[in-house]
Amino acid sequence: MGSSLEVLDQLDCKVIALKELWIILGWNSSIFCALRHFFARMA
Repeated sequence: MGSSLEVLDQLDCKVIALKELWIILGWNSSIFCALRHFFARMA
């Protein structure tokens, strides 16, 4: 069942990537809020 281990490795990589993305989004939340308000005015 090597395939199941590969799937688990892929899931681990995805979870780590999601956590890093969440941290980046948290640090840059003010920038994203400003962009969201800007695009809301444009739309």
